[in-house]
Amino acid sequence: MGSPVRAYSCTDCGKTFKRKGTLTQHRLIHTGERPFACTLCQVRFTTNKYRENLTGEKPHVCSTCGKGFSEAGSLKRHLRTHTGEKPYVCHHCGKNYNDSGNLQRHIRTHTGEKPYHCSECGRNFREKISLIHHQEVVHTEHPHRCDHCMKSFVSAFKLESHMQTRHPPNDPLKKPHVCSECGRGFSEAGSLKRHLRIHTGEKPYVCPRCGKDFTQSGLLQRHMRTHTGETPYHCLVCGMKFRHTISLKQHHLKNHKGETLGPVRMHQGPLPCPHCGEKFSTKALLKGHLQKTHKSRVHCPQCDKTFSTKGSLLVHQRKHTGERPYLCPQCGKSFSLTGSLKLHLRIHAGEKPYCCTYCDKSFTSKSHCNLHLRIHTGEKPYQCPDCGRRFRDGNVLKNHRRTHTGEKPFQCHVCDKAFAQWSSLKKHQDTHRLTQPVSVPRLPNPYLPHNQHVPYPYPSQTQW
Repeated sequence: MGSPVRAYSCTDCGKTFKRKGTLTQHRLIHTGERPFACTLCQVRFTTNKYRENLTGEKPHVCSTCGKGFSEAGSLKRHLRTHTGEKPYVCHHCGKNYNDSGNLQRHIRTHTGEKPYHCSECGRNFREKISLIHHQEVVHTEHPHRCDHCMKSFVSAFKLESHMQTRHPPNDPLKKPHVCSECGRGFSEAGSLKRHLRIHTGEKPYVCPRCGKDFTQSGLLQRHMRTHTGETPYHCLVCGMKFRHTISLKQHHLKNHKGETLGPVRMHQGPLPCPHCGEKFSTKALLKGHLQKTHKSRVHCPQCDKTFSTKGSLLVHQRKHTGERPYLCPQCGKSFSLTGSLKLHLRIHAGEKPYCCTYCDKSFTSKSHCNLHLRIHTGEKPYQCPDCGRRFRDGNVLKNHRRTHTGEKPFQCHVCDKAFAQWSSLKKHQDTHRLTQPVSVPRLPNPYLPHNQHVPYPYPSQTQW
């Protein structure tokens, strides 16, 4: 069976569609046209799905789990998660899928098709998420800004989704300033003026150093940091400094997972901490700082490491106990975290959604992709406080620091000799294998994240 013909192509981005109506709907993203008006407040939308937000009605209910849906088609797709039905078959390799969209994405691995086009640099991508990741990493100046909360986005589509979920339509009388191009309303004339630049292409804010121009002063200020080197955002956990809030957020997700403390700008705001004098802009940030930095913490009895919550401690203790309660149903490999299992399952599925924006190499996780990107960019964000040497990977820095501190955390369970590096302990334990049939415990690999430890495969006594 041949793949369906996708005869309708978008002249703006090159994306193709099977139906003319789907292309017409897609074109609204580029034109900014909003043909559907709310009957209550006259705010306009690109689709008529806004009605779901008005009524909240979900008449189509799953008989198995009780989940409701606004459309019958959505319920039909959902039911396949219960029945296991996979009616969509790849004609290249025979693999089955429960959704046509998943099949289309899979077929691109055979055809090499890259339908997602970056309007900034012209690069094409196989997955939409890869394009979004590329825009966030390479084109860091997000041109589409929300006039309500000033949050910025890489695409008009993401901005519109944000508007519909975070700022639903209100009384039109409260937004008297209406855009004549797309019908969007604003509460202040200044907000409308900024918005109109999206349609006119006007960029009145010019960088005095390189001549690059911007639609908003905030975008120019962020750009100027590339020249000045200013890093106004810092991590309250480890003290690392960043140029942009999004970089700090990514740092938190990668290095301090489970911590609830958000990004904080240095010396911003009138609220000082009574203990250390650090200033904060809101009571919530000050409260988070107090809980994180000055509140009593729970201690690990094995290594004396401290944690802000009991849940974080329980997860950490699996490193000592070796407990791995999450089992892969395909190969039997076990993991200490559900997130690690999800990443592992992508290996079986062949799924690598995160693509390098420089060489098209793909990865199962965003963190692995970000680490790889530093090979191209030369970025080494981790600096040794003792000698100033910089590293791409935080784990490599941890190992390096032991050359200064003399710490030797890896101990041989046969003779109690200690080592600074896991690889050194491995070599040492080989000497015991040559002299006596001793069962050597499995050791965690410090070069991997703690949730992806690979046991060192020493044989037991019965295998000698």
